[in-house]
Amino acid sequence: MCHAAKVHPYLYRMTRAAFQSHFQLTLQSAGVPPEEVRALWARWTEWVGESRLAYALENPLEALPHVENHLEVLRRLAAHEPWAHIVGFVDFAGLQVSIDHRALIPRPETEELLGMLLAQHPEDAALHALDWCTGSGCIALGMKHARSLWHVAGWDVSEEALSLARRNGQTTGLDIAWRNASLSDPPSGPAEAWDILVSNPP
Repeated sequence: MCHAAKVHPYLYRMTRAAFQSHFQLTLQSAGVPPEEVRALWARWTEWVGESRLAYALENPLEALPHVENHLEVLRRLAAHEPWAHIVGFVDFAGLQVSIDHRALIPRPETEELLGMLLAQHPEDAALHALDWCTGSGCIALGMKHARSLWHVAGWDVSEEALSLARRNGQTTGLDIAWRNASLSDPPSGPAEAWDILVSNPP
């Protein structure tokens, strides 16, 4: 999550339209591509709970929620820090998954992989699924969220990543069997113990 920096007095006097221009010019000056600036602005307005139309109005910023965080978040974006690390989570397959330096940020392709996997397996079967290199645990959690009858395990060689995955398991209330293991470790038990093996390593 973001932490507030000391508030610059001029921030309160800045109109919303002026802040939008300030936001865009700051990121463009930092070398952020225009299409990414537009995407970040859309995320920004969603985060503060206002539509993009509201920012076109000549109203002061002081009524906005979290106004004291605005310049600090903008500074971190200009330093090319990922949006997910700033807000501390990503939306993934209907879940809010915490994310930080301990694991890679799930990509859109990761959610597509999960969707293809789910489409190939029925909802009413109690399958055993293993997510190898689980990272934040997003794939394992996505499987369990969509297929409550499945027995899902998430393994990773990184204890730091597993601590994040376990936290996500606790906050989502989904029961996953987490384990520290590397790709060189064979899955325990007979091969037929696993109906699904999925891996999306870095």
